[in-house]
Parts: sequence; C-alpha cells; structure tokens
Amino acid sequence: SVVAAEVPSAAVDHVREVLAKLKFDPVVASVVNNISIPQTKNDIRFLTGEDGKSGIVSRHSFSTGARTAAQWIKERIEDTGATCELKPFLTGFAPNVICRYAAITDTNATVLLSAHYDSRGSFGNTRAPGGDDDGSGTTGVLAIARTIGRKGLKFHSNVELATFSGEEQGLLGSRAYARELREAGANLTLMIQADMLAYLPGRPL
Repeated sequence: SVVAAEVPSAAVDHVREVLAKLKFDPVVASVVNNISIPQTKNDIRFLTGEDGKSGIVSRHSFSTGARTAAQWIKERIEDTGATCELKPFLTGFAPNVICRYAAITDTNATVLLSAHYDSRGSFGNTRAPGGDDDGSGTTGVLAIARTIGRKGLKFHSNVELATFSGEEQGLLGSRAYARELREAGANLTLMIQADMLAYLPGRPL
C-alpha cells in the first residue's frame, strides 16, 4: 500500500509564496499559443498505435511498446535542444526519460515538468493504448518541448522534462527519480505533473 507522507510546513509556505507572485507572462502565453494541435494529435496516435506505424500495442512498463515509446520520446525532446537520457530504475521495467535544458545563469535551481508514458489495459486485454492515461500528459510535455525548441527559449532556472515508467505499478519510476534527486540534494523549486489532461468530466474513464 502507498503511505502518504506529511508535507513539511516550510514546503507548503514556499509553494504559497511562489503562487502569490504569479502573474500574466507574455512569454508563457506565447508558448501556449504556439502549441500545434495537429502535431499533438499525431504524437498521441503514435503512442497509442493508432497511426499503424509505431507498432505499439501497449505501453505497459514491461512491454517492448514502452521501450519503443521511451526511445521515441527521448529523440523527439533531444530534437528541441535538450540533453536527454534513459534512466533505468528496476530490472524489467522500461526506463524513465529525463531531459534537461540548462539555465543560462549559474544556478542549481530546477523546475520539473513530468508525465508518465506507461499504460495499463483492462484485465485480460493485451491492448493498452493509454490515450488519456497518460498519453495526454506525455504529449503535453512533448508539445511544450517543441515550442521551447521552435522559439529558442532560454531559462534562468534549469528546466527538466521527465516522462516516467512504472506509474501504473505504484509510481515506481517517479519514486525512484524523486529519491535520486533527494539524495543528490537537488534544489527543486517547482514540480508539475501532467496526468490525464484529455479527460472530460462526465465521460467514462
């Protein structure tokens, strides 16, 4: 079973401080406005196997489809100027994909945007397209990466884009990376997880 740890009050205060300073940013708005919906549709069709080209039937963490997806995600984000690596975390599991845009300033502050690319089908069904859970979050991360690349954006904090495996087995990939960051003393100033972005309330999951 998963046991939730209490969030330290200092961390809560930090998030409140960050949120209090949020305001409209034209650079962020330009990123959003430059996201290509047709490209995002193509990405999700590749990851679900609906395009008939990827050969992906499932992105279950133990599947060849998941490994195909991991390599494809890595290459797509590398094309935008990020430095990426496949990071194994448990034997048999497809690896995490960790990509980084280095800051233009001398800082160890890091902002992390993530999703999980693995999927899981219904019991007894080998097909697991995972279009919403979490192909939608993964393609959202890809869309942001492509916009960063197109616009040549630079950052005053290090920016990491991560897509995790092992989520459907109990957040295993993200837990492994969180442990790695903690042991390294990483200065993670903000983390946003994108999951099931395409879900419409009232519709069956």
